[in-house]
Amino acid sequence: PRVTAFSKQLEKFHVIIDSELAVKMLRDAPSPGKNWSAFLKVDCGNNRAGVWWKDEAGVDLAVLLQNSPNIDFAGVYVHCGNSYHTSSSEEVIQVLDDTIERLMTFVNHVRQRGVTCSTVGIGSTPTCRKPTDRMKSLTELHPGNYAFLDVQQWSLGSCTEEDIACCVATRVIGHYPRRNQSCATAAMHSVYYVVEGDTVVEEWRPTRGW
Repeated sequence: PRVTAFSKQLEKFHVIIDSELAVKMLRDAPSPGKNWSAFLKVDCGNNRAGVWWKDEAGVDLAVLLQNSPNIDFAGVYVHCGNSYHTSSSEEVIQVLDDTIERLMTFVNHVRQRGVTCSTVGIGSTPTCRKPTDRMKSLTELHPGNYAFLDVQQWSLGSCTEEDIACCVATRVIGHYPRRNQSCATAAMHSVYYVVEGDTVVEEWRPTRGW
């Protein structure tokens, strides 16, 4: 019901699903006055969420999405979270290329079943900071940490220390060297102060959708 109400207020609102149960819930839900727009989440090695890229059941799910009259199949999305477990730029690039190869294998199987898959997107800042020719197969990039970068990105070789654009003025109560990440930190604040030198030149207020 919350998603239905939210969809009525927006021109386009996407949901991401990875199970037959979720498709059936959308198919049977009261209409928000327009078709649902649904992405299929694919797991290409991150092992967190999504249909497994080699599993025929995932292809069946894409077919089910396309054949559901009140659902528009928006495409596929994969998160390359396993890139955060690498220790060098070379390993990040390997994760990127492996992910895209696996994702395109899945997409080709989907298309062979007659499903239109117009959007093919991946996410994760480390991989998007190391573009390769394989990215030409993609239509969208979703790197959440890309806007600010942080010490973790620096340690992965995704940026230089001078590229980091986010800092927090706060009391330090503990150090956790293996868990520094700016997207999680930035999400806790309602306003970002943009500075040049010692002068605040703008205030940015992030859009809250969750």
